[in-house]
Amino acid sequence: MRPPTQRVPHVVRIALASGISCSWEFLAFPASIEVRRIKDPGPVIPADLEAAYREAIALLPDVIARHVKSNWDHVFAQAAAAALVASRGAADLADAILELGPSATKEFFQWLRGDEA
Repeated sequence: MRPPTQRVPHVVRIALASGISCSWEFLAFPASIEVRRIKDPGPVIPADLEAAYREAIALLPDVIARHVKSNWDHVFAQAAAAALVASRGAADLADAILELGPSATKEFFQWLRGDEA
C-alpha cells in the first residue's frame, strides 16, 4: 500500500486538471496529510517524492481559486480553509478547522454563548 504522502501529488493534480468543480475530499485529504506530517512528525515523505509532494501542497491555493465563484457548503468551505492554512504551514489552525464540521461548529457556538443544549 502506498503511503498517503505519495497520493497527495496525484490528488492535487487531478483537482487542478478537472474542468469541473472538485469534491471537498480533494482539499481535505492533502490538508489532513500535511497537518499530520507537520505535527506528528509523520507520515514520512519518500525522498524521491519530496519535490512533488511539496509542490502539490503549494498548489492547494490554486485548487481553491478555481472554486471561488462556486457555491460552497459548510463542508467545502471547511476543507478549503483547512487546505489554505495547511499549505502555509499553520498545522494547528488547519487541524482545528478540520474538526469544525457542521455539528461541531454548532456545539462550539452553543458553548461560546453559554447556551444550554
